[in-house]
Amino acid sequence: MKYRTLLGVSVTIAVCSAALAQEPISVPAGQRQLFLDDHGIAKLDNLKRTMHQPVKRGAVLKPDRPWETVLQIRSAPAWDESKQVFKLWMVTSTPAVSAQNPAEQKKPVEDPAETPKATGQSPAEPKKPRKIAHSGCYYPFPIQANDPKEPLAKQFSLDRGTEYLDTLTRQWTKEVGCVTCHTTLPYYASFPARKKGLGLASEELREFIEYRVANWKSDKPLWDAEVLITATSLAVHDSKTTGKLQPSTRKALEKMWSLQRPDGAWNWLKAGTPPLEHDDYYGAALVAVGVGLAPENYAADVRIKDEVAMLRQYFAKTPPPSLHHAAWLMWAEAKLGGVMTKGSRYQQVEKLAKKQRPDGGWSLPSLGGWKGRDGLPIDKAPSDGYGTGLVVFALRQAGLPSDDEMVRKGVQWLKANQRESGSWFTGSLGKRYHLNFMSHSATAFAVMALKACE
Repeated sequence: MKYRTLLGVSVTIAVCSAALAQEPISVPAGQRQLFLDDHGIAKLDNLKRTMHQPVKRGAVLKPDRPWETVLQIRSAPAWDESKQVFKLWMVTSTPAVSAQNPAEQKKPVEDPAETPKATGQSPAEPKKPRKIAHSGCYYPFPIQANDPKEPLAKQFSLDRGTEYLDTLTRQWTKEVGCVTCHTTLPYYASFPARKKGLGLASEELREFIEYRVANWKSDKPLWDAEVLITATSLAVHDSKTTGKLQPSTRKALEKMWSLQRPDGAWNWLKAGTPPLEHDDYYGAALVAVGVGLAPENYAADVRIKDEVAMLRQYFAKTPPPSLHHAAWLMWAEAKLGGVMTKGSRYQQVEKLAKKQRPDGGWSLPSLGGWKGRDGLPIDKAPSDGYGTGLVVFALRQAGLPSDDEMVRKGVQWLKANQRESGSWFTGSLGKRYHLNFMSHSATAFAVMALKACE
């Protein structure tokens, strides 16, 4: 016989069957038992047995595919040690067919909205991309630089902005072959939820990213930053399409968490190109946004509880080093929570208000004390698409209404400063600034800001 004592109540565990009397039941301390009946209890001391009536909750699993009419479960959940999850196998049936009408005896047609290509579900073998930037997303660039002299659009069009992003993304994916902090996540985040997919450019980018994830073992990521951008972008894409984390997304997220440092942050790119490839803080803020946007309440998953706590602790100990990063943190707070106090948010909003220019916009250099290519003093730098789009979007995430005067003036600036191509121009800072790829992020955030104010 073996004994357990819980709160002073003694339960004697034994085997009542004479045939099995020599094999006592052992219940390790802390192990939960789904059932504990007379087979395993020899005697009860100071314990009352109560049978609680089950509460009917209705169907938990329901048919959700066109070819499913009935679902049957014929086995118990099985624990997958490698995945650390329970798995349950189900049996389904297709609609009945009529013997009088052989034409009906066809396999049910899948809803296009539910096919892997339309929803972003991970294909078994992602197609190999035309090009992969194994040495980094650097020279020679086949993508034309954004021209600061490009004329303004004769008429504002939000659709032209999204078309510009589509065209840019397709070209970047095919000709450059890398995921980027200035385009990938903002591009996905700028789209509304569409169950039938986000369009051809989106799916081509998804296919490229999934190929990279599937081959990371043999073709390692360029930097830790590639893993972070990949994982968060896939999570955002899932939230916009299927509403469920796909296998490739989970694989990328697991890789991302494995790279987290003890202080809660990650090793990010420091290429001398602010504000994105500049410091570790931005990488942590990007992860916070991506985890907060991930579907299925991923941020609350008990399996990443400690990692998310470490990330929140990092922000608690490390204040934003710039207004730019504070704006990103406002977005993260709105989606993840626990990364920015109300007091800090209020202070940062007040600081952003002081940086608004007379024309209603904001400049990127003023958000971090960075000098632009024009060499103008920071307080003289002209308003640009990224500074204005990011700040307006962040202010809405912080809770300011769309009719707030500061927000309203920012929206007016954005509508008046779109370029003929559909983009919003912003000069890049630091190395390779003449390429002006910050205009890619500028366009995505301008679209997001304008949609947030509709």
